[in-house]
Amino acid sequence: MARQIDFPRINTGDKDLRLIQDNISAAFRALQTQSSNVRVLNSGGNILSSDSVLLITGNSFSIGLPDVQDSAGRVLTFKHIGTSLTQIYTIVSSGGLIAGSSTFPLYTNGEILSIVSDGANWYSVSRSTATGWIDYTPTFSGFGTVSTLRYARWCRVADSIEIQARWVNGTVDGNAAAMSLPTGVTADVPTTADNMVGTMGTQAATGNAIAGWALIGGSGSLTRVEMSAYAHNASPSLALSFQDGNDIVVTGAQMALNFKVKVLGWKP
Repeated sequence: MARQIDFPRINTGDKDLRLIQDNISAAFRALQTQSSNVRVLNSGGNILSSDSVLLITGNSFSIGLPDVQDSAGRVLTFKHIGTSLTQIYTIVSSGGLIAGSSTFPLYTNGEILSIVSDGANWYSVSRSTATGWIDYTPTFSGFGTVSTLRYARWCRVADSIEIQARWVNGTVDGNAAAMSLPTGVTADVPTTADNMVGTMGTQAATGNAIAGWALIGGSGSLTRVEMSAYAHNASPSLALSFQDGNDIVVTGAQMALNFKVKVLGWKP
């Protein structure tokens, strides 16, 4: 079981500053002697009585918490050390709630959750979700065979994903102008409206430069971002409709895309 530390009491009425300093030093020494049992978990199961820190990897699975009533004062820390967005680790309560829910999933590499029980529920006491920039290879539609992918990368921002990409178009065609999200990511937006989540543009020295919106959801797909120009040739009324590649951009154009969207299941 995790040990409880009894810190030396500091009497704020003491006039002897040296005594107060000694008491503080003793408290820190007591904290430094506490050890945490760290275990790597690569398959589903229940928390052991000796567990303090769980490093989680492998295929997706669930982790059962101990009985909340028997765990008052206990602190548990979970860290996702998988490498794929398809590796999802779900912490499951056996009584009470975990930060307000009966389950708490971890989705991204480096994601951390520390919880403490009060005997009735588990409360979050520490949380980290940020990732660095991670490269991925998207699938394109409407832009032909992309001749140069300068970069496509994503990072997590709380409950959302931010994506930046630059590429050079191939021979544009009549398919929807779109780029896939990373595998395993589904946008959490309504499918009943065109949802503007960012911007796209082309770089050109002549009249072929275009600026426009990055849109998700209106076509019914929540796993790719689609694009629309600010003005659709001579028909500005189509400016926020989902458009085909050869309607809004030209072959060989250098493209840039930047957007952020909430992701289904991710918790801040």
